[in-house]
Amino acid sequence: MKKEIISEYFQSWLDKNSKVIKDNFDDKAVYSECYGPIYRNKKEILAWFSDWNEKGTVLVWTIKRIIIIHQTGIVEWHFKCDYLNKISEFDGVSLIDFNLEDKIICIKEFESKSDHYYPYSQRIKGRIIIFSKLTNLLRKINTFRPLTKDEVQTIEKNEAHFNDQDDQHLIML
Repeated sequence: MKKEIISEYFQSWLDKNSKVIKDNFDDKAVYSECYGPIYRNKKEILAWFSDWNEKGTVLVWTIKRIIIIHQTGIVEWHFKCDYLNKISEFDGVSLIDFNLEDKIICIKEFESKSDHYYPYSQRIKGRIIIFSKLTNLLRKINTFRPLTKDEVQTIEKNEAHFNDQDDQHLIML
């Protein structure tokens, strides 16, 4: 039941339909938006919904997943809108609390930029390759004999690629 209410609520923004709020929010519900505003009851939430939809349109509000734990829903989502002729887009998470009658009593939104990047992916990939080469080399070395000069130079050469403390920990693995 909670998953259906949550899905209907998200869809209500796409449809500009306040009936879902009227039917599924407790009169004393609190809504905390991800960028600061808080609406302290159903009347304020409905006023905000109406005002917002006069100035904007939700283009996408995709639910990625819903997790229900007792009376709380955790929703991961992607949002895109046109508000005052400006397109905005971001990812987010909402914590949605229900009362025992399955009415929404609280929603707290949290935002994340949707344009994600991986600043360390190339660096880590390079580290893994170097580490793999070192591991293979060390497996070939009999630990009961001293290292040859070539083996020591190979290890020292590869260690030069690691120039901060975190890199040293990787070698120690």
